[in-house]
Amino acid sequence: MKILISGASGFIGKNLSKFLLGKNHQIQLLTRNPNLSENNDIQYWEPDNFKLNKALVEKSDVIISLNGKKIISPFRNKLREIKSSRYNPIETFISTFEASTKLPKLFISASACGFYGDRPNEILNEYSSKGTGILSDISNEWENKSSFRNLRIVNLRFGNIIHNDSYMFNQLKKFCKIIGTNSINGGDFFFPWISLLDTLRAIQHIIQNEKIMGPVNITSNNNLRFNEVFKDLNQVIKPFMTMPVPKILIKLIFGQIGVEALLNNQKVIPLKLQNAKFEWIVRTPLESLNSAL
Repeated sequence: MKILISGASGFIGKNLSKFLLGKNHQIQLLTRNPNLSENNDIQYWEPDNFKLNKALVEKSDVIISLNGKKIISPFRNKLREIKSSRYNPIETFISTFEASTKLPKLFISASACGFYGDRPNEILNEYSSKGTGILSDISNEWENKSSFRNLRIVNLRFGNIIHNDSYMFNQLKKFCKIIGTNSINGGDFFFPWISLLDTLRAIQHIIQNEKIMGPVNITSNNNLRFNEVFKDLNQVIKPFMTMPVPKILIKLIFGQIGVEALLNNQKVIPLKLQNAKFEWIVRTPLESLNSAL
Protein backbone atom coordinates (compact mmCIF):
# COMPACT_ATOMS: atom_id res chain seq x y z
CA MET A 1 0.00 0.00 0.00
CA LYS A 2 0.98 3.64 -0.46
CA ILE A 3 1.16 5.14 3.03
CA LEU A 4 1.62 8.84 3.86
CA ILE A 5 2.87 9.59 7.40
CA SER A 6 3.06 12.88 9.27
CA GLY A 7 4.91 13.26 12.55
CA ALA A 8 7.50 10.81 11.22
CA SER A 9 10.37 12.51 13.05
CA GLY A 10 8.87 11.58 16.41
CA PHE A 11 9.54 8.39 18.34
CA ILE A 12 6.50 6.46 17.08
CA GLY A 13 6.57 7.86 13.56
CA LYS A 14 10.27 7.17 13.02
CA ASN A 15 9.92 3.54 14.09
CA LEU A 16 6.60 3.02 12.33
CA SER A 17 8.03 4.27 9.02
CA LYS A 18 10.86 1.72 9.16
CA PHE A 19 8.51 -1.05 10.30
CA LEU A 20 5.97 -0.52 7.51
CA LEU A 21 8.73 -0.14 4.93
CA GLY A 22 9.94 -3.57 6.04
CA LYS A 23 6.43 -4.91 5.33
CA ASN A 24 6.82 -3.84 1.68
CA HIS A 25 4.58 -0.78 1.88
CA GLN A 26 5.47 2.34 -0.10
CA ILE A 27 6.14 5.08 2.45
CA GLN A 28 6.08 8.84 1.98
CA LEU A 29 6.79 11.22 4.85
CA LEU A 30 5.59 14.76 5.46
CA THR A 31 8.02 17.34 6.84
CA ARG A 32 7.78 20.96 7.93
CA ASN A 33 11.40 21.48 6.89
CA PRO A 34 11.60 22.61 3.24
CA ASN A 35 15.30 21.65 3.12
CA LEU A 36 14.41 17.97 3.60
CA SER A 37 11.82 17.77 0.86
CA GLU A 38 14.22 17.32 -2.06
CA ASN A 39 13.83 13.56 -1.66
CA ASN A 40 10.72 12.13 -3.39
CA ASP A 41 9.97 10.10 -0.25
CA ILE A 42 9.81 13.26 1.87
CA GLN A 43 7.27 15.94 1.06
CA TYR A 44 6.91 19.46 2.47
CA TRP A 45 3.71 20.71 4.10
CA GLU A 46 2.67 23.60 6.36
CA PRO A 47 0.08 22.33 8.84
CA ASP A 48 0.21 25.54 10.90
CA ASN A 49 -0.85 27.39 7.74
CA PHE A 50 -3.21 24.57 6.72
CA LYS A 51 -1.32 23.86 3.48
CA LEU A 52 -0.96 20.37 2.00
CA ASN A 53 -0.66 19.32 -1.65
CA LYS A 54 -3.88 17.42 -2.34
CA ALA A 55 -2.06 15.26 -4.91
CA LEU A 56 -0.31 13.56 -1.98
CA VAL A 57 -3.68 12.66 -0.50
CA GLU A 58 -5.17 11.49 -3.78
CA LYS A 59 -2.40 8.98 -4.44
CA SER A 60 -2.29 7.55 -0.90
CA ASP A 61 -4.09 4.40 0.26
CA VAL A 62 -3.49 5.13 3.95
CA ILE A 63 -2.69 8.38 5.77
CA ILE A 64 -1.32 8.30 9.32
CA SER A 65 -1.17 11.47 11.44
CA LEU A 66 1.13 11.22 14.48
CA ASN A 67 1.71 14.90 15.26
CA GLY A 68 1.74 16.35 18.75
CA LYS A 69 4.12 18.02 21.19
CA LYS A 70 5.14 16.01 24.26
CA ILE A 71 2.73 16.24 27.17
CA ILE A 72 5.37 15.46 29.81
CA SER A 73 8.48 17.62 29.69
CA PRO A 74 10.83 19.18 32.26
CA PHE A 75 10.15 22.43 30.43
CA ARG A 76 6.40 22.79 30.29
CA ASN A 77 4.86 23.22 26.88
CA LYS A 78 2.15 25.83 26.80
CA LEU A 79 -1.33 24.34 26.64
CA ARG A 80 -1.98 26.35 23.49
CA GLU A 81 1.02 24.71 21.77
CA ILE A 82 0.01 21.23 22.93
CA LYS A 83 -3.42 21.76 21.38
CA SER A 84 -2.34 23.43 18.13
CA SER A 85 0.33 20.78 17.47
CA ARG A 86 -2.47 18.20 17.48
CA TYR A 87 -5.40 20.10 16.01
CA ASN A 88 -3.74 21.97 13.12
CA PRO A 89 -2.43 18.87 11.29
CA ILE A 90 -5.82 17.15 11.61
CA GLU A 91 -7.68 20.20 10.31
CA THR A 92 -5.20 20.42 7.43
CA PHE A 93 -5.86 16.81 6.44
CA ILE A 94 -9.64 17.18 6.71
CA SER A 95 -9.73 20.36 4.62
CA THR A 96 -7.52 18.66 2.02
CA PHE A 97 -9.88 15.67 1.95
CA GLU A 98 -12.72 18.07 1.20
CA ALA A 99 -10.81 19.46 -1.79
CA SER A 100 -9.67 16.07 -3.12
CA THR A 101 -11.31 14.02 -5.85
CA LYS A 102 -10.01 10.73 -4.44
CA LEU A 103 -9.87 9.78 -0.76
CA PRO A 104 -7.57 7.28 0.94
CA LYS A 105 -8.99 3.97 2.11
CA LEU A 106 -8.02 4.72 5.71
CA PHE A 107 -7.13 7.72 7.83
CA ILE A 108 -5.36 6.95 11.12
CA SER A 109 -4.95 9.68 13.71
CA ALA A 110 -3.12 9.60 17.02
CA SER A 111 -5.05 10.08 20.24
CA ALA A 112 -4.46 8.97 23.82
CA CYS A 113 -5.84 7.03 26.77
CA GLY A 114 -6.06 10.45 28.39
CA PHE A 115 -9.56 10.44 26.84
CA TYR A 116 -10.81 8.37 29.78
CA GLY A 117 -9.63 10.65 32.59
CA ASP A 118 -9.10 9.38 36.14
CA ARG A 119 -11.36 6.32 36.52
CA PRO A 120 -10.59 4.23 39.61
CA ASN A 121 -12.73 1.10 40.09
CA GLU A 122 -13.78 1.04 36.42
CA ILE A 123 -12.89 -1.22 33.52
CA LEU A 124 -12.48 0.92 30.42
CA ASN A 125 -12.77 -0.01 26.75
CA GLU A 126 -13.37 1.88 23.52
CA TYR A 127 -17.09 2.15 24.28
CA SER A 128 -16.56 3.83 27.67
CA SER A 129 -17.61 7.45 28.01
CA LYS A 130 -15.30 10.44 27.99
CA GLY A 131 -13.70 11.30 31.32
CA THR A 132 -12.95 14.69 32.84
CA GLY A 133 -9.78 16.75 32.89
CA ILE A 134 -7.44 18.61 30.52
CA LEU A 135 -6.16 15.48 28.73
CA SER A 136 -9.66 14.11 28.34
CA ASP A 137 -10.86 17.33 26.73
CA ILE A 138 -7.82 17.50 24.41
CA SER A 139 -8.17 13.86 23.31
CA ASN A 140 -11.90 14.24 22.73
CA GLU A 141 -11.46 17.36 20.61
CA TRP A 142 -8.56 15.73 18.75
CA GLU A 143 -10.77 12.79 17.80
CA ASN A 144 -13.79 14.92 16.94
CA LYS A 145 -11.73 16.99 14.50
CA SER A 146 -10.70 13.84 12.60
CA SER A 147 -14.23 12.86 11.52
CA PHE A 148 -15.05 12.80 7.81
CA ARG A 149 -17.96 11.27 5.92
CA ASN A 150 -17.52 8.11 3.84
CA LEU A 151 -13.99 7.51 5.12
CA ARG A 152 -12.72 4.79 7.41
CA ILE A 153 -11.09 6.53 10.35
CA VAL A 154 -9.19 5.05 13.29
CA ASN A 155 -8.14 7.01 16.38
CA LEU A 156 -5.18 5.41 18.17
CA ARG A 157 -5.66 5.83 21.91
CA PHE A 158 -2.06 5.24 22.92
CA GLY A 159 -1.03 4.06 26.34
CA ASN A 160 2.50 4.67 27.63
CA ILE A 161 4.90 3.11 25.13
CA ILE A 162 7.80 1.43 26.89
CA HIS A 163 11.06 0.97 25.01
CA ASN A 164 14.74 1.66 25.56
CA ASP A 165 14.59 4.62 23.18
CA SER A 166 11.27 6.07 24.32
CA TYR A 167 11.21 9.62 25.66
CA MET A 168 9.85 8.54 29.05
CA PHE A 169 12.53 5.89 29.58
CA ASN A 170 15.35 8.19 28.42
CA GLN A 171 14.23 10.80 30.92
CA LEU A 172 14.16 8.20 33.69
CA LYS A 173 17.67 7.03 32.80
CA LYS A 174 18.87 10.63 32.81
CA PHE A 175 17.37 11.77 36.11
CA CYS A 176 16.87 8.56 38.13
CA LYS A 177 20.21 6.78 37.86
CA ILE A 178 21.19 7.70 41.42
CA ILE A 179 17.84 8.19 43.14
CA GLY A 180 15.09 6.31 41.32
CA THR A 181 11.33 6.23 41.65
CA ASN A 182 9.55 3.17 42.98
CA SER A 183 6.15 4.80 43.31
CA ILE A 184 4.33 8.07 42.76
CA ASN A 185 1.42 8.96 45.01
CA GLY A 186 1.42 5.41 46.39
CA GLY A 187 1.68 3.77 42.98
CA ASP A 188 -1.30 1.46 43.49
CA PHE A 189 -3.16 2.53 40.35
CA PHE A 190 -3.46 1.06 36.87
CA PHE A 191 -0.99 2.46 34.37
CA PRO A 192 -1.85 1.68 30.71
CA TRP A 193 1.29 0.61 28.86
CA ILE A 194 2.40 -1.24 25.73
CA SER A 195 5.67 -2.23 24.07
CA LEU A 196 6.88 -0.45 20.95
CA LEU A 197 6.92 -3.75 19.06
CA ASP A 198 3.26 -4.47 19.77
CA THR A 199 2.36 -0.84 19.02
CA LEU A 200 3.79 -1.14 15.52
CA ARG A 201 2.27 -4.59 15.01
CA ALA A 202 -1.13 -3.31 16.17
CA ILE A 203 -1.08 -0.46 13.64
CA GLN A 204 -0.18 -2.92 10.88
CA HIS A 205 -3.05 -5.16 12.07
CA ILE A 206 -5.45 -2.20 11.89
CA ILE A 207 -4.36 -1.37 8.34
CA GLN A 208 -4.98 -4.95 7.24
CA ASN A 209 -8.34 -5.40 9.02
CA GLU A 210 -10.98 -3.27 7.31
CA LYS A 211 -13.56 -3.95 10.05
CA ILE A 212 -11.57 -1.99 12.64
CA MET A 213 -12.64 1.64 12.87
CA GLY A 214 -13.21 4.42 15.37
CA PRO A 215 -11.20 4.67 18.59
CA VAL A 216 -8.81 1.78 19.28
CA ASN A 217 -6.94 1.32 22.56
CA ILE A 218 -3.25 0.76 21.81
CA THR A 219 -2.38 -0.86 25.13
CA SER A 220 -1.14 -4.18 26.44
CA ASN A 221 -3.73 -6.79 27.36
CA ASN A 222 -1.68 -7.40 30.52
CA ASN A 223 -3.00 -4.70 32.86
CA LEU A 224 -0.40 -3.60 35.40
CA ARG A 225 -0.25 -1.08 38.21
CA PHE A 226 2.29 1.75 38.32
CA ASN A 227 4.41 -0.01 40.95
CA GLU A 228 4.60 -3.16 38.83
CA VAL A 229 5.65 -1.23 35.74
CA PHE A 230 8.36 0.69 37.56
CA LYS A 231 9.67 -2.42 39.26
CA ASP A 232 10.56 -3.68 35.78
CA LEU A 233 11.98 -0.34 34.64
CA ASN A 234 14.23 -0.11 37.70
CA GLN A 235 15.72 -3.51 36.88
CA VAL A 236 17.24 -1.88 33.81
CA ILE A 237 17.93 1.61 35.20
CA LYS A 238 19.48 0.13 38.37
CA PRO A 239 19.27 3.27 40.56
CA PHE A 240 21.53 3.41 43.64
CA MET A 241 18.39 3.84 45.75
CA THR A 242 14.67 4.31 45.18
CA MET A 243 12.14 6.44 46.96
CA PRO A 244 8.46 7.33 46.62
CA VAL A 245 7.52 10.61 44.97
CA PRO A 246 4.57 12.62 46.31
CA LYS A 247 1.86 13.90 44.02
CA ILE A 248 2.59 17.50 44.97
CA LEU A 249 6.10 17.24 43.49
CA ILE A 250 4.74 16.01 40.15
CA LYS A 251 2.32 18.93 40.11
CA LEU A 252 5.07 21.45 40.90
CA ILE A 253 7.31 20.13 38.08
CA PHE A 254 4.81 19.24 35.37
CA GLY A 255 1.58 21.00 36.37
CA GLN A 256 -1.92 19.56 36.33
CA ILE A 257 -1.46 18.06 32.89
CA GLY A 258 1.52 16.10 34.20
CA VAL A 259 -0.50 14.84 37.14
CA GLU A 260 -3.18 13.57 34.75
CA ALA A 261 -0.67 11.94 32.38
CA LEU A 262 1.20 10.09 35.13
CA LEU A 263 -1.36 9.51 37.88
CA ASN A 264 -4.73 8.91 36.23
CA ASN A 265 -6.00 5.49 37.31
CA GLN A 266 -7.01 3.70 34.08
CA LYS A 267 -7.62 0.00 33.68
CA VAL A 268 -7.83 0.10 29.89
CA ILE A 269 -8.87 -2.99 27.95
CA PRO A 270 -7.90 -3.11 24.24
CA LEU A 271 -11.24 -4.65 23.35
CA LYS A 272 -11.24 -3.91 19.62
CA LEU A 273 -7.81 -5.47 19.14
CA GLN A 274 -8.89 -8.49 21.15
CA ASN A 275 -12.04 -8.88 19.04
CA ALA A 276 -9.91 -8.55 15.88
CA LYS A 277 -7.75 -11.51 17.07
CA PHE A 278 -4.62 -9.44 17.55
CA GLU A 279 -1.93 -11.39 19.39
CA TRP A 280 0.44 -9.55 21.73
CA ILE A 281 4.05 -10.72 21.76
CA VAL A 282 5.43 -8.74 24.70
CA ARG A 283 3.93 -9.51 28.12
CA THR A 284 5.88 -7.30 30.54
CA PRO A 285 7.68 -3.93 30.56
CA LEU A 286 10.98 -5.76 31.18
CA GLU A 287 10.43 -7.84 28.04
CA SER A 288 9.61 -4.60 26.23
CA LEU A 289 12.93 -3.04 27.20
CA ASN A 290 14.77 -6.14 26.02
CA SER A 291 12.77 -6.80 22.83
CA ALA A 292 14.12 -6.08 19.36
CA LEU A 293 11.97 -4.76 16.52
